[in-house]
Amino acid sequence: FLVENAGEKRVAGIETMIRYQVGPVGGDLWHSYEYPFDGLPLYGSARHKLGVGGRYAYGEHWSLALRAKYTSRAIGQALDADRDGIAISVPDYFTLDLNVLARNLVFAGVNWDVAFSTLNILGKKNLYVNSFMPNPNSFLAEGREFFGRVTVRY
Repeated sequence: FLVENAGEKRVAGIETMIRYQVGPVGGDLWHSYEYPFDGLPLYGSARHKLGVGGRYAYGEHWSLALRAKYTSRAIGQALDADRDGIAISVPDYFTLDLNVLARNLVFAGVNWDVAFSTLNILGKKNLYVNSFMPNPNSFLAEGREFFGRVTVRY
């Protein structure tokens, strides 16, 4: 298939975030809203995204964070097998992520930061718009994803 430029569009939006921290406990709540100036559909992007998260710091070195994100239904435009334009709709979805961070650990005279993240810990299969695929409706964010990072300072 051939990747083509989808064109350009004037879009506006607003983002809000509330963050709090009380001792070792913290959290945040955020919302994002996007809309096109011309009133026509905004392909490939959800209008609303909403997130809530909480975190707990244990001492000076360890922290744990849990974040949930909701993304509203998105519509898209793609090409079918005959390269004809088709409209698609991707349902709203929800993800839950877990992050663990160990900071400023000293081992063998070296400072270490170690982070582990699990995205989509519930393992839900979520559809999302990918207009570069022949059938974007079958493009899934499948299962859990695991990430790790180690930083060394000496």
